[in-house]
Amino acid sequence: MNGVYVLRAGILSLKVTRRAVAVCGVLALALVALALWAFTLGSYPLSLGELAAVASGTAGTGVRTVVLEWRAPRIVAAVLFGAALAVGGAVFQALTRNPLGSPDVIGFTTGSYTGVVLTLLAGASSYAALAAGALAGGLLTALTVYLLAFRRGVRGFRLIIVGIAVGALLSSVNTWFSVKADVDTALRAAVWGAGSLSAIGWPAVLMSSALLAAVALAAPVAQHRLRRLELGDETATTMGVPVERTKLLLVVLGVAATAAVTAAAGPIAF
Repeated sequence: MNGVYVLRAGILSLKVTRRAVAVCGVLALALVALALWAFTLGSYPLSLGELAAVASGTAGTGVRTVVLEWRAPRIVAAVLFGAALAVGGAVFQALTRNPLGSPDVIGFTTGSYTGVVLTLLAGASSYAALAAGALAGGLLTALTVYLLAFRRGVRGFRLIIVGIAVGALLSSVNTWFSVKADVDTALRAAVWGAGSLSAIGWPAVLMSSALLAAVALAAPVAQHRLRRLELGDETATTMGVPVERTKLLLVVLGVAATAAVTAAAGPIAF
């Protein structure tokens, strides 16, 4: 009716409009075009014909290596990580009801960076270790900000102000660690801290995908509650939503989505 369709899965439902479908279709086509263009760029330029040869299995070993081992994981990572950062930013902006409420402004990204720096100082450099450090650092920062901002509930403006303060403190801590660490560790932390997809490979993409899949499974339930929270805490309470537990769940989901990206590509700003 009126171009609005409702998709249902158990207790969950989603309204979809024709305009949304059209916009998503155009964006999907643009994404495919940009991905194909990205495959052709670089110090070893490729043509669309060579890409077709890779797809058909008739390309040479060198071309297959460039496409499948070097550029493909970076392009897939760019799509996945962009989506993860978009979800994390949307969650925090809706939670704080403020366009400034992104994970990097609130300090959660800096906390993930601190976790990775501590992991590097401990001598671990595998993606699994960095992911664990980023997730632990982000969650501990989120818990600290949440507790400091809590006063008869958590309000968006308090969460942002406290998050900015905690993020500034952690930024100073990260700088101090970099100064005190040995040259090799400080260099690795500095290179990683710049944020880049240049070193991404399939192992990092697969491990990030596993964490992001867990976030995606929990997202529909969180989205259902988030829509009610947008009506106000009091209204959401009368509708049966456990407000503070829901906010904590949303913080965990947002931090997990951001940490998955931070561990693999470094702190990418919103």
